[in-house]
Parts: sequence; C-alpha cells; structure tokens
Amino acid sequence: MFKNLNFVLWAILAMVLIASCAPKPTAPAAKPDVAAPADAGESTVDEVAEDISDVADADDKLDASELDDVDGILADIENI
Repeated sequence: MFKNLNFVLWAILAMVLIASCAPKPTAPAAKPDVAAPADAGESTVDEVAEDISDVADADDKLDASELDDVDGILADIENI
C-alpha cells in the first residue's frame, strides 16, 4: 500500500513539475500610437482656446443658491 502511495505522490510531483515548465503565453505586441496629422494647424489651437475660455466663464454660471436647503435635506435623510 505504501509503495502505491509513494508511486502516486511521485507521479503527482512529476506532473506538477512538467506543468510548471510549460511555456508562458506572451502578450501581443503593442501597436504604435498614431500621431496627430501635421496639418491640424491653427484651427485645433483655436478650438482649445475656445474651450479654455468657456471654462473661465463657467465660474459665472455657478450659483450657491441651490445649496441653501442642503442642511434640511441632510437632516431629513438622517432621520430616515
């Protein structure tokens, strides 16, 4: 019985060693990034400048009047 158990353990050890030596899968090669076209020119720069200007104007649109009743809302939630 011990000879059979010993044989089984050696067989399992051999299978683990063989499985651990299997070649690992390789990651696919990364594709090079495609650069922006060289003729993007000033139109792209102008669009970015407009977006930055819009962000600067967003501060005028922000209003804290909607936050006046936040304490009441939070108190109601706390009471639930």
